[in-house]
Amino acid sequence: MAVGKLILTIFCVITIFTSFQEIQGLTCKNSPKSVDAKHFCNCKSECPNNSDEVDCEYINTTAINQKLIGCSSPPCEQENDIYFAKVCKPLTCPLWKTSSSNASLSKDNCAHLPCLRKCHCKTSEMFCVNTDRNKIMRNVMLPYQKLQLYYNFHKRFPIDTSIPQPWIQYINLYFNNIMGKYLNSSILRNLPNLRYLNFENNPITIIKSYTYMNLKNLQVLILKGAEILTIEDHAFWGLRELRQLDLSTNPIAKLPNKVFTPLKKLQKLVIKQVLIKSLDNQTFSGLNSLQQLIFTNNHIKNIQAGTFAMLKKLLHLDLQSNKIHKIDKNLLFGLYNLQSLNLRQNPILEFTQNRYIAASQLKILDISYNVNINSLDILRNLRNLTDLHLTNGHWRFLGYDVIPNFPILKNLYLQSNRMGSVHDGAFRKLIALTKL
Repeated sequence: MAVGKLILTIFCVITIFTSFQEIQGLTCKNSPKSVDAKHFCNCKSECPNNSDEVDCEYINTTAINQKLIGCSSPPCEQENDIYFAKVCKPLTCPLWKTSSSNASLSKDNCAHLPCLRKCHCKTSEMFCVNTDRNKIMRNVMLPYQKLQLYYNFHKRFPIDTSIPQPWIQYINLYFNNIMGKYLNSSILRNLPNLRYLNFENNPITIIKSYTYMNLKNLQVLILKGAEILTIEDHAFWGLRELRQLDLSTNPIAKLPNKVFTPLKKLQKLVIKQVLIKSLDNQTFSGLNSLQQLIFTNNHIKNIQAGTFAMLKKLLHLDLQSNKIHKIDKNLLFGLYNLQSLNLRQNPILEFTQNRYIAASQLKILDISYNVNINSLDILRNLRNLTDLHLTNGHWRFLGYDVIPNFPILKNLYLQSNRMGSVHDGAFRKLIALTKL
């Protein structure tokens, strides 16, 4: 191989998937584009056809204020420490109405809306962060698209959902004391436009069946670090629009079979640092739209053949830092669109040799930190590989035909292998190689 064709570069790789575009934010209507949840209903168009603003619920300021005035004694203002903040929107923003008619505010486009004391309300957001609040906001209609309620002491869901709350699209309850036993479908209702819900670092402990069934438009659900021990069979029933689910950092030891079946539009599933030891062919049943599965830092030893077979749209599979010791020939069966596979830091003892790995579109493969792998024969049909990571393995010698023909491989990482010798023709088939 010509010297100019091969640039020898030794460097550390922190993560191999930085080039993979992760799904973020909320999905635009009738478009594959995703935008940050904070950009929905902010009077600035981010989505094609303005769908992030068109679908917003109008705020009827007259009805809101009349609701407060009509509260029974003690007045709502006193009971909930409410004050009325002057909140303005751009003249071009059609989100507000002064009555039940379709006319938007036409002058200064400002109104006095209820806000909670110690909180800050502006435009479309209410910030109640680190305010020591622990009470339910009873009889209060909250006319804001985004509620930032993190770092408080709420034990129960703090929003009064006995009355309609159609304006709320984003609720962040990070680091409160909300318990799962107080969450059910009668509590999580009257939020027809809620798209983002964050319960991270709350002592949820249990996800009961049908808890979220009334959140028909929810797209993002964060349950990370929520001390979850139990997930009931129908925990996610009704979440027909959910795109992202994070169950990481919970003491979950078992996932009920077909528990994800209702999540027909789920695109990203993150389950890191749990206690699950095995996966079977019913675990991910129904996830027909899944594109990213991140199942890292767990205790997975056994993966039943066909576990991923139904994930036809999966692009990214991350199984780093588990206890997988055998890669079966059918492990990736059905993953015809898979582009990146991370098996880093697994004690893999063998690749079954009967057949090649069936993932013809695979571009990035990491089998680093696996000292028992000494053959790459099972990879021979991966002719679309561009990145292959073999760092910190047990490669002492690279012979003439050890590395298969990867015609478009650009990056091969072999550092920290204590390589004794390399045959002159070891890289002869890697005609596109630029980094070694």
